[in-house]
Amino acid sequence: MRCVKMFAVLMVPLALLVLTGCGSGSGRTTSPFSSGGSGGDGTVSHGGVIMFTSAASAQPGSQVDLLTPASSTVDPTKATLWEFQQLIPFKLTDSKGNQRTGVPVTLSLYSINGDARGVTIDFLVPPLSEPNQQTVTTDSAGMGLFNVSIILAVSSTSGLNNLETLVFKAVTNDAVPVVAYVGNSYNVISLTPPVTP
Repeated sequence: MRCVKMFAVLMVPLALLVLTGCGSGSGRTTSPFSSGGSGGDGTVSHGGVIMFTSAASAQPGSQVDLLTPASSTVDPTKATLWEFQQLIPFKLTDSKGNQRTGVPVTLSLYSINGDARGVTIDFLVPPLSEPNQQTVTTDSAGMGLFNVSIILAVSSTSGLNNLETLVFKAVTNDAVPVVAYVGNSYNVISLTPPVTP
């Protein structure tokens, strides 16, 4: 009799565990807190990160989204404007760190402490294969490259500088987009003429 009771004590919890899986449809449970993979509604949440600069191939978190500052000294008698060409490379990965290929990523100017009219993102040539001028589709390595131009006015007063800081925002076209920011400072200094004896 003792053996029958022990058998019943062991089998009842086992039977309850088996029955809790019945009638659930797929037989799987989905946590609302899980990231990536398939959600309960069958949609795929890619998640992941957009990494910038020459450290775009580095592990997430091991690089800073600040570009190398750009500075130049210009003679105000020879130029009233200074143009800096900036290439901004990036890499897109999913939540597991795998590269995501063929995904449109759009870059826009998020904030600036100067004149936004002096900033141009990309110079795509016809025929356009992207959704808009500021979009780059990731290549077979999950990478892309934005082409940016920044134009600053050169002060007519010798020794003065024109400093602007810019922050760009990159966004994927996912239902829940991956968003990242990258910033840089641009400085043009008016040349001080040499002192003549």
